[in-house]
Order: sequence, then C-alpha cells, then structure tokens
Amino acid sequence: MNSTEKNHVLDQYNTSNNRTIQRLSRARWRDVIDFIQNTQNSEQKIFLDVGCGTGRYCFEAHTHGFGKIIGLDNSEKMLEAFADKITNTDGINDTVINRICTDIRNIKNMFDPESIDVIISVAVIPHLFDAESRKQVLVDMINISREKVLISGWSTTYLERKRNDGVKVNSGDYMITFEDKEWYYYLQTETDFIEYIEDVVSSINYNLSVQIFMDRENHYAIINKK
Repeated sequence: MNSTEKNHVLDQYNTSNNRTIQRLSRARWRDVIDFIQNTQNSEQKIFLDVGCGTGRYCFEAHTHGFGKIIGLDNSEKMLEAFADKITNTDGINDTVINRICTDIRNIKNMFDPESIDVIISVAVIPHLFDAESRKQVLVDMINISREKVLISGWSTTYLERKRNDGVKVNSGDYMITFEDKEWYYYLQTETDFIEYIEDVVSSINYNLSVQIFMDRENHYAIINKK
C-alpha cells in the first residue's frame, strides 16, 4: 500500500464519523442486490465480499440464504461498525458471517483455487493506486471462485456530471470529495473498463463468459465460469 492509498483511502475510512458510516451503510446498489438474489441454491454456497465495509451486501447474502458468508476489509473502523450491526441483528452472529481484516491483495494467499462460490467487490478496486494491483486482485478473485464474480468500478461520467462543464474526463487518478474528505479513486471510461476486463480474462486459463454493463456512474462486470 502506497502513501496515497493509506492517506486517502484507509485513513479516511478509519477516521470516519458516525454520519459517514451511516451513509456508507445505507448505500445499496440495485444491480448488486439483483446479482446476489439471482444466485441459485445459495444455501449450499460460500459468499465472499472483497472490501465489504460495514457489511451491507453480506447481510443481503444472509437474507438470500447463503450457507457461509465472509466479509473482508482492511479498515478496522468499518469492520467494527459491521460487528455492531451483527450484534444488533436477530438471527446473526459471528458463526453466520465471518469478518476478516486484511488488505485485499492477500486473498490469493488466504483461499484455495475455486474454493468460494460467489464473490463480489463493489467500488473497491478503484481504490487501488497501481494498475498491476487492480489487475492482479481481479485475477485472484477469478482464480478462487467456483461460479461467478461481480466487480464494479467508478466511471468518469461521475466526475463529468459533478463538474457539469461539458468537458470529457479521461481515465486516471482522481481525488473525490465526500463528507468533507478527499478520497482516492481510479476512474475509467467505458472503453478503458472494457479493455481492463478483457485484459484480465485473456490472461487466465479458464473458460469464462463475461457480461459488462453500466448503471449511471458505475461500471459492472459479471464473470462466470462455465
């Protein structure tokens, strides 16, 4: 982790106040929920959220009946909020949802190949500063998945709409203001996001099918193992 990630990602999450945590917890994207709910025979499957934050999608996976749920994040503050939600939710405890505090780059050393059925990573890879990490983490997620992976990234259209000056934004490193803090994100055009996914998929020796789509300011890729 370089200084940009530490100062403008990890430290920002770890120093978040209750208002920020509540806003992050309430943000639940319909496309991600649909992806979780469309999983068949979920009660027999393992669900992993890479960069789970306060666990918003882990709770959705529990509601849908996944047999085992794992939330992974490197922010102790977010995982503490996650733990508080578990304590205050009937029918859920640490044996139902397992939380792990670690850098997402470590997943290749934590899980065996094809040991996790369904994996999601929502607006997390854009927090990684270097291109190699952004590629390798997705490669690792595909390698440890048995069935399918969903990732989302931030589109340059987010910044274009925010600036509203008619100027096109190129893919690159940006600081985004949220709750009076500067957060690092790597934003991509639709073309560059497609090229990123194609580059990852072509580097892996699996028979894969890929669905790519965009919803407002978010790029999505669903990668299925055949």
